Amino acid sequence: RTTLVIAHRLSTIRNADKIIVMQKGETIEEGDHDSLMKARGTYFHFVEQQNLHEAGEKEKLDLEQNKAAKEIILSDQTQLDNSDTTRKRESRLVSSSSSTLSLLTENLEENDDETMRKKKKRRQNIPLAILKMNKPEWLLIICGCIAAFFVGTLNPSFGIIRTKFIMIFQECDENVQNRQVFLYTLLFVGLAIVGFIFQLLYSFMFAYSGEILIKRLRSETFRAILRQEIAFFDQEKHTTGTLCTRLATEATAVQDASGVRFGFLCQNLVSLGMGIIVGFVFSWQLTLLTFAFLSLMIVGSYLQIRLTSSFERKDEQFIGDAGKLTVEAIQNIRTVAQLTKEDHFYNEYSRLLNIIYRIFNAVTFTVETACEAIILSPNYGKAINAAEKIFELLNRKPLINNESKDGDEIPNFTGQLEFDGIYFVYPNRFESIILRDFKLNIKAGQKLALVGASGCGKSTTMQLIQRFYDANIGHLLVDSKDIRSLNLQWYRSQISIVSQEPVLFDRSIRENIAYGDNNRENIPLDEIIQAAKISNIHNFIQQLPDGYETNCGPKGIQLSGGQKQRIGMMIRRNILF
Repeated sequence: RTTLVIAHRLSTIRNADKIIVMQKGETIEEGDHDSLMKARGTYFHFVEQQNLHEAGEKEKLDLEQNKAAKEIILSDQTQLDNSDTTRKRESRLVSSSSSTLSLLTENLEENDDETMRKKKKRRQNIPLAILKMNKPEWLLIICGCIAAFFVGTLNPSFGIIRTKFIMIFQECDENVQNRQVFLYTLLFVGLAIVGFIFQLLYSFMFAYSGEILIKRLRSETFRAILRQEIAFFDQEKHTTGTLCTRLATEATAVQDASGVRFGFLCQNLVSLGMGIIVGFVFSWQLTLLTFAFLSLMIVGSYLQIRLTSSFERKDEQFIGDAGKLTVEAIQNIRTVAQLTKEDHFYNEYSRLLNIIYRIFNAVTFTVETACEAIILSPNYGKAINAAEKIFELLNRKPLINNESKDGDEIPNFTGQLEFDGIYFVYPNRFESIILRDFKLNIKAGQKLALVGASGCGKSTTMQLIQRFYDANIGHLLVDSKDIRSLNLQWYRSQISIVSQEPVLFDRSIRENIAYGDNNRENIPLDEIIQAAKISNIHNFIQQLPDGYETNCGPKGIQLSGGQKQRIGMMIRRNILF
């Protein structure tokens, strides 16, 4: 095992096999402890200085211990004088310990009950407390409520005017009808202008007061945190992460009870009140019938608020835990990295967030999801089948992973190949054995021709060399190493191949040639021209109307087979570039 020690106290590295002394990022001395002490260099002076410092500390500590010993002796003498009184007091305490314990338990239970009562009372007074916190902005809030009142009257007013407008079309006199249409059109425009003005006013006033409230809440909350005793921070629910989360999110959430949403609530209450008044004026019977359904909506809204509040409290706990975990991981990031526990903290943080969103989604979207499920049920089976196929593809692990960067790279690659007892059948044609105990040795630099009837295994041999397939039995050795043990991307980068029907990209000739060295960008045209001259195709390219910018077309259909092959021969990175 190799051990590296970084130390300020030199005694911890005294027995190290090798000590390196560094100064300003450079090594100035190295050796073991004895050799460095004999050299009487920088390390020697460090040791001497530390010894003097430790001696001074020891002398100071001895003086303090002597002083403390004298104080203890005096204290013991005083305690001996008062020993009788102390024993009597202790006996009284012991005799009453049982009753004291039971009394303490009762007091704790009473305190818990009292705390719960106070908490419940505070919860009932929260809206009033928020308004008190917003007291400096009361003028804005009052003006916003007035503006919200006028906005709230617009909907009932629009309903009345709309009814009158529809009745215009019962008028037979065309002139009277036109005058009334013009009049009510002006009324609609007037309502729109008034609504725009008051909507703008109340939105601005409530938004401004709400943002001021957030700022004030965060400031006061932070001040309150600093004001707490240390024992407060020892509690599990008052960790650093929980308190930071409270500052970040809960202050913003309070704005919903005072900001724009409060104005929106005022507007809706006014609209509801005006609608009820108008309804009773015109038909109290129909209004009462409507109230039968409205009451169900009110009860449902109340239950939703209660349930949402309950789940919000659970959310706060999990959000606090997530914040705590985040702070701990960030504060101790060096330890996390050293222990390679990044995935552990990521998974734990994701688990806590998943719990939060699971609760939120279960409450908020239950009804909506049910409705969508009914609407989309005819397509459900089709979607399941499609998803099954997609995930089957996503989860499949390839037998030969083209993206894998694992495996060896041969430093002095020569290209020697050896087929050692290869048996091969294609996966979709098990009944036909293509290669049977195939043995072949190809030396480095050797030119070899494979000749035979169609289906004898020529193309299969080439595909095995490119490792498009692996042999079922036997080994294909490259420079005496099994092809399966090599880094696939590196190995294929060492191969140049021009097939019988080369496939070119639907790009220019210049871009197709440059693709031969796709590890570089913006390859100079001079290099491309030099490669074309080596392949004896430069003159042909020059004769084309656009020269090297000539588009090859899909799969190179704009060029002949021979021309495509010659361009394909140029796309040999390890030779031409």
